[in-house]
Amino acid sequence: EVKPEPAFIGSTPEKRAVARMWQRRMEEHFVYPTFYSVRFWTASDDCTGPLKNFFAQRNKILIPGAWKEMQAWALSRLEWLEEVKKGSPSDYIAGDEMTVVDIQVYTTLVFFEDLGAPFMAQHGERLKWTKAFVARMAARPAVKACHEHIKEVFG
Repeated sequence: EVKPEPAFIGSTPEKRAVARMWQRRMEEHFVYPTFYSVRFWTASDDCTGPLKNFFAQRNKILIPGAWKEMQAWALSRLEWLEEVKKGSPSDYIAGDEMTVVDIQVYTTLVFFEDLGAPFMAQHGERLKWTKAFVARMAARPAVKACHEHIKEVFG
């Protein structure tokens, strides 16, 4: 709250509670399973190329056979979010204002799209709210600037 505007965790106690609730829901049931599905995938026979065994020295316990189940868990949370948004539509996950949970879910979706968790490429037509959410986030000036910077740095 040192820099209250914009309030990425809510500008009132009620909004902060809602943002934190959604952040925990999505972190535990979408973000973590997505991260672990990619880590486990890199140790599986399904992974080929430069990421093969990428985490082998960093994480001594990898479960190659679990990556598909972890990814299914993450996908089920996106499907659940779709149902929630049908009954309670809003532009962002925790409501009408962008919060930290939107940043976390967007970056997870975009970062892992080409790294073993292509949720939007494989399921985007079914995940209509999520697809529109990704487009809304990508259209934000700060997000555009970030993507441009990444292109400049990494080509």
